[in-house]
Amino acid sequence: MLEAEAGLHSFCRDGRRSQAHDDVILMETQGGQVTDLQVPGEIHRRQFPIDGYPRRRYQFEQQRIHDMALNQIELWDDDNSFDQLLTHLVAKEAQRRVWSQIS
Repeated sequence: MLEAEAGLHSFCRDGRRSQAHDDVILMETQGGQVTDLQVPGEIHRRQFPIDGYPRRRYQFEQQRIHDMALNQIELWDDDNSFDQLLTHLVAKEAQRRVWSQIS
């Protein structure tokens, strides 16, 4: 299920700053040794590449998650917590991948 989470996850805690100031985590889900990981050359610290790697952007001030793979933006609140929303998005992407394999 975590295979669907591969890519860059960007965390924005200050809504006034650009994406260049986001904290970014590269999520790699392939098998093998971590020491064998070859990070693509176009990924640099605090850089958000536009081709193929962005996965999700979390904007805490706006309580918003932008899911690039699903091409949707979701908001969390008291009725739909951040944890519930993230669990839903992970499951939705995993389900999309399963259906793309069997159809």
